[in-house]
Amino acid sequence: MPKLEDLDKLLENIELSIRGIRQHLGLFDLSNNITPNLSNDLTKIKKILTDEATNKQEDLKDLKEESKLSVSEQKPEQESAIDQINDPVPKPTQASKEIIRTNLPKNTIASSLPEDMLGPTPDITDENWPEAIDSDMIVNDDDVVEQQFRALQIVNHIREEVTDKKVLDFGCGSGCTAKEYADLSNLAVGYDVVEHNMWDESDHENLILTTDYDKVVANGPYDLIILFDVIDHIVGEDPSNIMKMVSSLLSDEGTVFIRTHPWTSRTGGHAYKSINKAYLHLILTPNEMAKLGISIEPNLKLSRPMAVYESLFTTYNLKVIDKKAKSSPIESYFNDNLIDRIKKINWCGKIETETAVKIMGNHFVDYKLKHIHQEGEE
Repeated sequence: MPKLEDLDKLLENIELSIRGIRQHLGLFDLSNNITPNLSNDLTKIKKILTDEATNKQEDLKDLKEESKLSVSEQKPEQESAIDQINDPVPKPTQASKEIIRTNLPKNTIASSLPEDMLGPTPDITDENWPEAIDSDMIVNDDDVVEQQFRALQIVNHIREEVTDKKVLDFGCGSGCTAKEYADLSNLAVGYDVVEHNMWDESDHENLILTTDYDKVVANGPYDLIILFDVIDHIVGEDPSNIMKMVSSLLSDEGTVFIRTHPWTSRTGGHAYKSINKAYLHLILTPNEMAKLGISIEPNLKLSRPMAVYESLFTTYNLKVIDKKAKSSPIESYFNDNLIDRIKKINWCGKIETETAVKIMGNHFVDYKLKHIHQEGEE
């Protein structure tokens, strides 16, 4: 039976040989040029993962918890980021085009100086402008094979033992990750506000894909809840309500895995789907992007992302047990003039360059959370 370390190596080698992918455990995006043998390879990988799931509990016991990565960020001013809310757990509201953020303090939301104070618009045709993401790694959201491969990577990345347990993928999108967990767990539920055209429960009796939040509640509580690139892209809902729902759905000893995708990262707005330029969404104003035909996904636009995330968690009785940031220095291409423009558009110029650059260097931050138990807590 392969060890977890062997499985990691196998997946890494398959990535390299099939697609030349150079990024491990990122978005796992694939180009449209699928090789003929990829489906067979995916079947083999899935079998290994399924076999491994039945035997990996003892392996997991031997894994040492990796040291928590401390990432420097400027914190908001002395005020509670989110006030405690004691009303009943809300149901999700109907999706709208606006992002509700009534509970988020203003000093944590990106805000800009007037456009006449920003200087000339940068030349986005500059061939030296660094890519936001390797062009071979831009995902085709409607390709089943690509979504399945990404789901396998997510399962391997989270690495939680779920045999005889319940799993909820909150904001499940295509449902492929929930399907993978249906092979490993007692029950897998995928929830989203909009039904996806890939949803298919026919192959699994223990899989539920739904837009009905009442059904999610009825099948809980859950031992593992996943929000993978969800919390930053909430549409039609206050993020504090989402965290309150998650906390209420989690079993006493359950785990929440959250992958955050900060607005301040090089791909935060997903603008690379329109034009593959790093930090473009931070350098151009919404009006400038609209004039150029550049679209971005809905985003909370947090200027102090980690401070807000962690305040949300503790507000709703969740403690961070593990935190890992995927980060890298920003390229020298982004000179003082461009950084100054970024500061003006996203922080009204009220931030030190060193702090802004540190925040921008965090591409993803992964959190594992558990309930705070009152007894025995210091």
